[in-house]
Amino acid sequence: MEFSKNLLRIDAEKTAADLAAVIKRQIHQDLKRSGAVVGISGGIDSSVVAALCAKALGPDKVLGVMLPEKESASESKTLGEKLATQLGIHHMVNNIAAPLEGYGCYKMRNEAIRRVFPEFQDSWPMKITIGSKLLEREGFNYFNLVVETPDGRSLSKRMPQAEYLQEF
Repeated sequence: MEFSKNLLRIDAEKTAADLAAVIKRQIHQDLKRSGAVVGISGGIDSSVVAALCAKALGPDKVLGVMLPEKESASESKTLGEKLATQLGIHHMVNNIAAPLEGYGCYKMRNEAIRRVFPEFQDSWPMKITIGSKLLEREGFNYFNLVVETPDGRSLSKRMPQAEYLQEF
């Protein structure tokens, strides 16, 4: 199979029905369970999974869990709650900032960033990105680390594997 953007041309309704059937079989027959717990971030991936589980199992058999932390976008919770309401699934919100802080996750992440950008300060915004035109090229994907300096400059470097795996 050749990798190209044409791979994304699908019959969405048939694909959703097929995926829902697989989920239903795996939950009921393979796992011997009656429902599912789905992490909801407010993004596309978790929204699709929640919708497929609600379709496969029934909305009353799906629990959506939102786990915001101190750097989560405020829209994520709002979008997650709207999704849960629209799908008719039960949902709960548990802020995990304190446990992450307690485990030293933010500190370790910032140490990894400083190995790429020694001048990085904890207060600087940062994000991970994937190279552009992902579906229009062949080869391996890689991640870029992007930080924003206080004067508004955006600095970007390819993220080494060790730093990516440390915290991201």
